[in-house]
Amino acid sequence: RDGAEFSYVEMGSGMGLGLCLLAAAYPEGQFVGIDFHPSHIAHSQWLVRELGLTNVSFYEADFVELATPGACWPFDSELQADYVVAHGILSWISPSVREALYRLIGAMLRPGGAFYCSYNTFPGWLDRTPFKVLTDLEHQRLGAGNLLAAIDHATSKLNRLLQASILLSQALPSLGRNLQSLESSQQINYLYGEYGHKYWQPFYVTEVHQELMAHKLTYAASASLPNNHPSLLPAPLAALLAEESDPTIHQLLFDLAINQSFRRDLFVKGPLPLSTTAQQQQLSQLRLRATAVPPVEADAAIRAARIDTNLGIICDDSGRIQQIEALLAQEPATLYEIHLALSIPPEDLLFYTSLLLHTGRVGLDRGEAGEAATDSCRAVNRRMMELMQGGHNLGFLAAPSTGHGAQPFNLVDVFALEALQQGLDESILSSCVLIGLQASGVELRGSDGALLTDPEQCLQQIQCDVIRFRDQTLPRLVQLGIVEPLAPAASGNHIPQMS
Repeated sequence: RDGAEFSYVEMGSGMGLGLCLLAAAYPEGQFVGIDFHPSHIAHSQWLVRELGLTNVSFYEADFVELATPGACWPFDSELQADYVVAHGILSWISPSVREALYRLIGAMLRPGGAFYCSYNTFPGWLDRTPFKVLTDLEHQRLGAGNLLAAIDHATSKLNRLLQASILLSQALPSLGRNLQSLESSQQINYLYGEYGHKYWQPFYVTEVHQELMAHKLTYAASASLPNNHPSLLPAPLAALLAEESDPTIHQLLFDLAINQSFRRDLFVKGPLPLSTTAQQQQLSQLRLRATAVPPVEADAAIRAARIDTNLGIICDDSGRIQQIEALLAQEPATLYEIHLALSIPPEDLLFYTSLLLHTGRVGLDRGEAGEAATDSCRAVNRRMMELMQGGHNLGFLAAPSTGHGAQPFNLVDVFALEALQQGLDESILSSCVLIGLQASGVELRGSDGALLTDPEQCLQQIQCDVIRFRDQTLPRLVQLGIVEPLAPAASGNHIPQMS
């Protein structure tokens, strides 16, 4: 956050987009991506060249081979990383590969370094376990190229079983809802990625935590910030958790209490606990900034005060969330400055800002480091938009002011931004965006997912999308330093609201 140099390794880096965006937002960092699939690495290396990045590199490698004693690493063999991450891969690799991954993390991380790991968990996945087992059997019968057919067969048979067996529906009450979501899913890549792996395996939290402890990695906290506030649970559950002194049992009870299905865990190699005074001092200096325009209308403000978490919906009736957002909308501020301005007790302030960070409506302000990264980051974002116009499915931009590397951005946004930057008259702006989309071969769909073929309907849809971009997305992009503010003539362009 302060611009100091660091090293960051992603295990299972996929197509490389996320790591490239982080490298753009953090020019002071050195990033390494490792993946088993050569097609992933080829795409990643192509993207590095296209974006002109010099602080990120990708390597095709096998975790088991890398973890073999005396193995020659294709990257710096003396690497001592500050951060290592593994997004989701734990749930889809074999036990031997998982063990090799743990050994590598232990070898790569410097003392005091942090490891982030996300993975599917029980008990939240219990209802989908019989579906996975049946899908695997159908897949074996139908052949390797028929996963979608296997999913359809398994879904159909389980639905019939649920209708015929009261015992099954009572034992697995969420199975029916999960099957309905699979039937309505249009995300083919998700279905392949989630259910097409031979070694698919959710875990109880105790398994992962104990395995990582054996490799000198200690659980520190959840990256899902509300999970660090178990007092949000109903009083009897919160009291039960407060009584449990064993940290691993505590986390298991927590997962059971909320039917946890996915964890985002942070571990440390050699934790260095801070004194209470040092902890308070560091937290007081933490600087936040708004990442979205706070709602003005009363109804929108009420909705914004309802925070959706996996502990349930948290309602802020105190008005504190609205006050904090309004303050940060004026300029970034430290927690201490917010405390002085709003007289919110420190513990309450930490709670409310955790919720706001969870929603993404505020972010950590990078200050001078973010300002130093702005020009190069914007150049990368411009090239990203050019690649999107050329038909590449990328869909995100990098934010230098917060370091957040995943601001969603679609092709409609690309053409809308270009049209607004050119100062096009409101009478032709939406038409020009539509022409650009049609030239790119984009099919327009309504809110119900149905294909739009009527030209007037298409134009109305685009006009709605352009208004959304102008009023919601563009202010966020400017706040985050992702794009330059529009020139006065362009920003003054008026698009009438639709009835």
